[in-house]
Amino acid sequence: MVENIYRDLRDRNLLPIVALLVVAIIAVPIALSASSDTTPSDSPSAEIVPADAPEAQAVVLADNPGLRDYKQRLDELKAKNPFEQQFQSSGLSQTTVESGGGDTSTVTSSSGVPTSSGSSSSSVSAGSSGSTVSSGSTPSSDSTPSSGADTATDTTVEQTKPKFYTWKLDVRYGAAGEMQERDNVKVMDLLSPVGVFIGASFDAKNAFFLLSSDVASASGEGACQPSPQDCQFLTLKEGKAEDIVYQPAGAEAPAVYTLELTDIKVIKVKNPPEPK
Repeated sequence: MVENIYRDLRDRNLLPIVALLVVAIIAVPIALSASSDTTPSDSPSAEIVPADAPEAQAVVLADNPGLRDYKQRLDELKAKNPFEQQFQSSGLSQTTVESGGGDTSTVTSSSGVPTSSGSSSSSVSAGSSGSTVSSGSTPSSDSTPSSGADTATDTTVEQTKPKFYTWKLDVRYGAAGEMQERDNVKVMDLLSPVGVFIGASFDAKNAFFLLSSDVASASGEGACQPSPQDCQFLTLKEGKAEDIVYQPAGAEAPAVYTLELTDIKVIKVKNPPEPK
C-alpha cells in the first residue's frame, strides 16, 4: 500500500509538496513553543492609580431628585389662550414719515405700527432704534415732522357681523290650463299639493324641491331622484319646466301639474338670528 501511494505521488509530481508538509508539521510546533518561552524585556509595567485620583472616579454620577411637586412638572402643559398677545410689539411707536411734497401725515396705532401717506421722496425715522432710512431727495423745509405723542390715536377695528342670505323663486305653477305666476316663493313654501321648495345651489342656477309621496311620476327638463317613475327630489334649472303627475290614494284619475322656474333670486336676510 505504501509503495502504491509512493508511485502515485511520484507519477503526479506531488512528492516535493508532501515533503514540505511533513517538514512544516514538525517545525511549526517547535517554533511556537520557542516564541512563547521568550518574554520581551521592554514590556511596560501596569501603572497603579490611587483610588482618590480624578481619573479613577465614576464618569456618570447618580442623581436622585426625589419626588417633585406635580404642579411644577405639569406647568408647561397648561393650555395657552390663543387670543392673548404672544409676541412683543416692534416698538416703532414714534415713527414719523415725511413726504417731499410738503405734506406730512403720521398715524400711530395702539399696537405700535405706524402708517402714513405722502408723495415720491420720503424719510422714515424710527424713534425706538434711532436709525433713519431715507430715499429720494431731501425733504423741503416746509415739511416738519410731527411727534408721535401729538398725533397718537387709538385705531379700533370694527367687528364685522356675519351676513345671511336666502333664496326666493319666481315660478309659473298650476294644473294643466290653470297655471298662475307666483313670485317670491320662499324656502319651505308649499307648492300645493305636489311638493315644497327646500333651497337652491350656491350659484343660484338650480332650485331643489321635495315632492309628495303621492307623486306618481315626473317628466320634463328637470332631474328626478331616484328616478322619474319614483321622483322624490326634483332639481330644476332656471328657465326650465317639469310636468308632475299627482295621484293620491283613492283618486280615480291622476292630475298633472306643471312647474316652470322663471327666476332664482338671492335675498339678504334683514333680521338674521343672533349667534349664541
